[in-house]
Amino acid sequence: METAIKYLLKFVKDKKYAEQLLDGTLYMRPADYYHKEEKGKIGQNDIREAAVSSMIQVYKHGHCPIYCMTAVREDDIVDGQYIISEKCIQDFECETGYIVILKFDIFEERLRTLLSEGYCVCGGLVDYHIITFDEMGKLMGDDSPKNLFIKHPYFSYQKEFRIVVCKELYNLNEPMIDHKKYFFPSSLRDFAIYRSIPELYHNGQHVLPLP
Repeated sequence: METAIKYLLKFVKDKKYAEQLLDGTLYMRPADYYHKEEKGKIGQNDIREAAVSSMIQVYKHGHCPIYCMTAVREDDIVDGQYIISEKCIQDFECETGYIVILKFDIFEERLRTLLSEGYCVCGGLVDYHIITFDEMGKLMGDDSPKNLFIKHPYFSYQKEFRIVVCKELYNLNEPMIDHKKYFFPSSLRDFAIYRSIPELYHNGQHVLPLP
């Protein structure tokens, strides 16, 4: 049985992005933004984002904005510490960056207050599996963004908790945009902090002490 989520982590390249998150700003991109491959960095980029099939490139809700974080469960924590995946650090190019630590229970409650312009906000763990043919048919007939919470097993090491705002960021009648900012009505600093990733490196690994 999987244990409860205790924390969410957000990897950022620059201190200003950590400060923005603590101030209550979510900088979100549409799911299909991550289809592009840049310099072979497949950790962030995934041609299957928003897919409803693992075999052919058929997509739904690709223009909906998403926000990605890493979930830390109780059994991931040993003696008050969490070993950060080196692959995650490399994927998000955060070798000299920062990591924001948020207490999950408070964040989950606060997520209900996100100012999303009246659109539904969904939050949950990503399920890593190969989409079957039968599942493809069900996803095609489902109006919910369920397919945005399914990723290929290759990415399972990311342990992703994802937020989706159920609004298409652009369509044929609107200018194309590649990001959107959503805001909480108050700061997240009462339950979130950030740390410098290089300062967490000890004895060949990045060790994160948790509050």
